Amino acid sequence: MLRQGRDMAWVDEGDQVVVLHLPTGTYRGLPGTARLVWLLLLETGSVEETIATLQTGFEVPVEVLEADVRATVEQWLRDEWVEDDGEEPA
Repeated sequence: MLRQGRDMAWVDEGDQVVVLHLPTGTYRGLPGTARLVWLLLLETGSVEETIATLQTGFEVPVEVLEADVRATVEQWLRDEWVEDDGEEPA
């Protein structure tokens, strides 16, 4: 199950999520779809559930949506914004 990285803090400002890497003080804004991906991923802990939920609100081919979400989550894993705790989502 994916969850917020240990060294991350974030706040939802309505139109964007702002994430902060605590050790470095580096922060970034995640507007629009990136905001939705962040919120859904932390709520569900699952890339698959995040993609399934987004499919209901976007008129894009599932292959495009899936590739974009997976690429984003892989980058967040590399940057340690999120981490995999090894558990299966409920």
